[in-house]
Amino acid sequence: MTDAAPAGKLWALESLRGVAAAAVVVAHLTLAFADPYASGRPAGLDSGPVGLLVALAFRPVGDGLFAVMVFFVLSGVVLSQGYLRHGRFSDLFAGIVKRYPRLAIPAAVSGVVACLFWLCGFMNNDRAAFLLTENGLPSAWLGAFQQPEPSVVGAVRQSAWQMFFSADTPAPSEMYNAVLWTMRAELWGSLLVYGLLGLAGSHPRLARIATAVAIGFVVMGKLRLAVFPAGLALAAVKRDRPGATLGPVASLAFAAGAFALCGWYRLGEFRPLTFWPGGFAFQWEELVTGAAAVLTVAIVLFSSPVSRVLSAKPLVWLGRISFGLYLVHLPIILSLGAFVFTQTFPRFGHGGAFLAASLAVVVASVPAAWLMTVLVDGPAVWLCQRLGRLVSRP
Repeated sequence: MTDAAPAGKLWALESLRGVAAAAVVVAHLTLAFADPYASGRPAGLDSGPVGLLVALAFRPVGDGLFAVMVFFVLSGVVLSQGYLRHGRFSDLFAGIVKRYPRLAIPAAVSGVVACLFWLCGFMNNDRAAFLLTENGLPSAWLGAFQQPEPSVVGAVRQSAWQMFFSADTPAPSEMYNAVLWTMRAELWGSLLVYGLLGLAGSHPRLARIATAVAIGFVVMGKLRLAVFPAGLALAAVKRDRPGATLGPVASLAFAAGAFALCGWYRLGEFRPLTFWPGGFAFQWEELVTGAAAVLTVAIVLFSSPVSRVLSAKPLVWLGRISFGLYLVHLPIILSLGAFVFTQTFPRFGHGGAFLAASLAVVVASVPAAWLMTVLVDGPAVWLCQRLGRLVSRP
């Protein structure tokens, strides 16, 4: 269907990760400067049928939670590739040992960089939030991020340990780099995938087993963890039916379903429902965005035209820097983006300032993500590969 990337990845999956990272950037730019409501709807959106259509069209682009769920499903697919191809338990053991440092090293560096921004006074989000408030515009999201007493040691401890293991994690507004809230789910979801592979990886009905596990986590209200075995189920179907493809009608149906789910949950006043005896909160937002993410990854895996489009070199390159882009963009929004916004608002107004700040963030984030990939993420991968070879020796 597509050419295989190194380490058994598909180029199209790599590109999809990059597109999802870009969607997170768009979502955060919108929340910060365009219309800082939790819904992330575009500024000045009128109500009525036209406004409803615009809101629906914007959701897949500006839905950060949907993009994060795509990350999680992709991890379920990609992390299972080695074992599904070779069936070596040493691959699973090496993957388990490597996973934490693979995530923690870049996370810690991003937390330290954000801390240095606070220490040097580069963060301008308070000034931008004050400007928005003065002009009668919402500023709660942009003004929420605070670090009154930044500490490099505290940043390392928070980013490399608390975000993964501490039962009492800080609120996103108190994090040095708030995007790290996904790291715990990424770590434990990855370990769940490895555990399922160790127990049932060679079973001919692995796809059904993984699907059942995913449904079980949904019932328990653990929606973030549920999408990891859902990704494993997709990978198992791909292994068992390598020639399976989605036709045009099925691809359009899957795309329409994902599109509708991305726009649907914000249009009503949904609230978490506690329905399990243990008090688990059933998050509608995570349910529908997780379902949309599974449909999206399925399209990329099983639709040849879509995978060919996503195999374009620029998109693959974006995928390669996607982790770096995800980690660096928020400190840049709070510093450079907020600075440009405050400087251009008096002359160009809200819309012009939003566009100027967005352009500045994109121009700065792409090379910063590349540096993060080359200087931090690449060495972390190399170190983890060495560690994996060491522990997987007979």
